[in-house]
Amino acid sequence: MRKITTSSPFAMVTPIQSRHNEPTNTRSGIVDLTQDVKSGFTLVFNYYFPLEMNIAKYAITKLADILPEAKVHNSVKWSDPPSTTSIPTAYDERTKVFNNVMITSDIGMLSGVNFHQPPEFRVELQATTQEKLEELERQYTNCLENSNFYIGNCLKLTRSSIIDFIPTPKKKFEDVIINSDVFEEYKNTSVDFLLTPEMHEVCKKRRIILYGPPGTGKTSLISATFNYLAPRNITCLVISELPNSFSVSELFSFVMKYLTPVFVVIEDLDLIGMDRNIGISPHISQLLALFDGIEEVDKPAVFCSTTNRIEVLDKAITRPCRVDRLFNIAELTEIEMDSLFRRLLNCPIPTKLKGKKLTGSHVQEIADTAKLLSKKNGHDYTHYIEKAVDIVTSHFSIIPNKSNVGFSSNQPDVYLDNGVEEKMPQEVHVEKRNMEAFERE
Repeated sequence: MRKITTSSPFAMVTPIQSRHNEPTNTRSGIVDLTQDVKSGFTLVFNYYFPLEMNIAKYAITKLADILPEAKVHNSVKWSDPPSTTSIPTAYDERTKVFNNVMITSDIGMLSGVNFHQPPEFRVELQATTQEKLEELERQYTNCLENSNFYIGNCLKLTRSSIIDFIPTPKKKFEDVIINSDVFEEYKNTSVDFLLTPEMHEVCKKRRIILYGPPGTGKTSLISATFNYLAPRNITCLVISELPNSFSVSELFSFVMKYLTPVFVVIEDLDLIGMDRNIGISPHISQLLALFDGIEEVDKPAVFCSTTNRIEVLDKAITRPCRVDRLFNIAELTEIEMDSLFRRLLNCPIPTKLKGKKLTGSHVQEIADTAKLLSKKNGHDYTHYIEKAVDIVTSHFSIIPNKSNVGFSSNQPDVYLDNGVEEKMPQEVHVEKRNMEAFERE
């Protein structure tokens, strides 16, 4: 029988020569009642990764409706109906699939057996001729690809190694205020790249980093990207922290095999890619391998990392050719601030804020505060814009343009009206808290 290999570190394919009177499943508790069928060729797929196991179970369930003259039985006890389980297949949706099943058809026989210790899902294909086995394999692999319920969804990887479905964000590109030149180049490198097949003839992978102070719009830009790509059948995955049960390379092997075309976001890259001269980063070598693109890619993928502190990233990550683009998502210019005030509050930028550095989160919070005061007191929100500015600036110092700091902590004002900086304690000047929570979706 021909040699069959796989690139996945999770699904292992084992070709088995034709045999007689030999049980296929050797694990305790499994009774083989199918010896009469085993007069030909067998092919076994072993799945050890929970996410991949779910895809295989879903594919087998679909295949039971596709194979000609298919009949289903329990793969453990022939006389019983197939056992089932439910798996998440969309946001707020679960689907019942076969857990232990034997499917017989005119082409051959296909079985799925679920093991608990250690976790494994084994798929076995059997046919009387090699040609029929190849046809059964083609049907199965096509079903794996065409029934992949992850494709075109918004997903989030949890630390417990589970991929959760998340709702598609509502924010759109027209709701995001950033520098127009930065936006156009970002869109060309990410969105346009994923949606233009001709560009894939040049390369299949792009790697970008969004950096800048908290609250400047990195999360909003990513949310709008998810909103745009998911309806166009591009998978969107956000990784807030690395899983603890498998390696970075194993994770991205799964991503590249099952989720492409894909837009992957790695949040807070500085927490996992810190300069080795500053701290310990156990994942740095695997990240470098990912960014170098050692693995062959069949379908396009964009890896977008975010950080508030690009200065602490290991220089090996940010060097040219390892990252394709570095996008500085900076504070708003005065023209951009004025545009955002007109959009959110239908008014120009207040005079007292001219010459100051604001982020989109600053302006959004001012707008929300004005509207909350309006709801409470019953007057039009335009009456409360100045008061909202005073309230927000009393909690978060609005920084003059000479500084590169976006937010500072809730401290007494440390800047005079003429923009001259007073002495600021170091712990106030360096604000390490992640203020992305102020992003309004």
